[in-house]
Amino acid sequence: MDRKKLGLRIRHRRAELDMKQVELAEAIKMKKQQLSRIEVGDASLKVDQLIEIARVLRSEPCHFLKGL
Repeated sequence: MDRKKLGLRIRHRRAELDMKQVELAEAIKMKKQQLSRIEVGDASLKVDQLIEIARVLRSEPCHFLKGL
């Protein structure tokens, strides 16, 4: 899986919703630094984390994974 593309999709969706990184991090109970590392592709993402991110960003997890 391409972590950079996955992170970019998360970041773009968050921006579409005009949500700050810290707001998403708090909503999913994750440190902002960890979310930042995920969004730039420096950290991997667990399935349950992806599901929670998708829920908060009002998307389906497959939206972030399609074609990776």
